[in-house]
Amino acid sequence: MDRPRVGKTRRRADAKGAWPDTPCIPSARFCAAGNRLTTLLREHILGAVALLQAAKSGDGAAIAKASSAWYANANQIADFLHAANPRDRGRAETRAMMKTHLDETLKEAQDRLHGDFTADIRDYEAVHRHILAMADELSNGIMRQFPRRF
Repeated sequence: MDRPRVGKTRRRADAKGAWPDTPCIPSARFCAAGNRLTTLLREHILGAVALLQAAKSGDGAAIAKASSAWYANANQIADFLHAANPRDRGRAETRAMMKTHLDETLKEAQDRLHGDFTADIRDYEAVHRHILAMADELSNGIMRQFPRRF
């Protein structure tokens, strides 16, 4: 099977048939890892959508099911990130980082659904600050893992 080279792209399809073109590193190991992360992140977004739809419907059982699946997916993402760089941060720390992300995102969404827009704006800022801190932490971990490349 021909693998795309850096600079070329591979098309992936989501549930509606459109997923952005994404570069693929020319190594089967890295392509497999990239594909796994893409799947986990896609499930993360679709899980958030399912949770919001359940919350809008007011169906308690659907909310509990969607919430449980969303948090389980966050643990899978955290475990994937930990496995990619196990010496940089602990599994529990990575899971806690993802849990905080979900907790803050859920709080902001609940404020919006309840029409509390002042709290929504405040909580959005918290989500924004936290996701930037997560990006910094993950980027710094990659730089520590591969210091000669930066």
